[in-house]
Amino acid sequence: MVSVYFTSDLHGRMSFRGYLKNITDRENSLILDGGDAINGNNYFGPSREKILDEMENSGYFAMAMGNREFCYNRILLKKRIKQTSIKILSANLVDIKKRDEDYLIPFAVKNIGKSKIGIIGLTANQFSHNIIFSKITGFDFIDYKKASDKYINLIKEKVDIIIVLSHSGFNEDMYLLENSNAPIVILGGHSHKITPEPLIRNNSIMFHAGAYANKILKVILDDSSGKLSYFGYEFINLI
Repeated sequence: MVSVYFTSDLHGRMSFRGYLKNITDRENSLILDGGDAINGNNYFGPSREKILDEMENSGYFAMAMGNREFCYNRILLKKRIKQTSIKILSANLVDIKKRDEDYLIPFAVKNIGKSKIGIIGLTANQFSHNIIFSKITGFDFIDYKKASDKYINLIKEKVDIIIVLSHSGFNEDMYLLENSNAPIVILGGHSHKITPEPLIRNNSIMFHAGAYANKILKVILDDSSGKLSYFGYEFINLI
């Protein structure tokens, strides 16, 4: 079993500080975030985002690239990503000019105890697919469902549990939940919603945990039965 701790849409708030620090040393756990951790954006934000440093110090492994983290200027985007060892994931953001695309990571894999966890990131589309703006910026946003399916198919035989960190929004996550081609756990953000109970469709599970880390979601996942299930969950109130 794996204990997953999840926050989203922190927008620079650090209320998780102290609670999450060193938690990965005490149990089979994984700390993840759903994006929009920074408060401003990559154009007008500070030269270094303290929230990313605090998340790294608190043991976060990966986060979805939110619209706050995305930047049309690839130099600034790369600088922000390189600030932290946290995996900043986006499967639907494509560098069509293939410049230094090694810093755009669609998924990551983490071994926790006896389980191998595959984590895929999704970003809210900032402009429509294949318009002139993509040719100007050198970036393109492909359909989030197609991107998710692509990487689920790529890793599903190689991992025990697939988690999709989605900064796509609640309605988009519901569509993904109802149409996923494999059992997945969707941990979503962008809409600042809280799902009081897990939403379950076709052996897949979805949670949203609201914003600002007022609540931290803890969900215990179990793959020992041969199919994905959750053993338990709770929302930990910090505010």
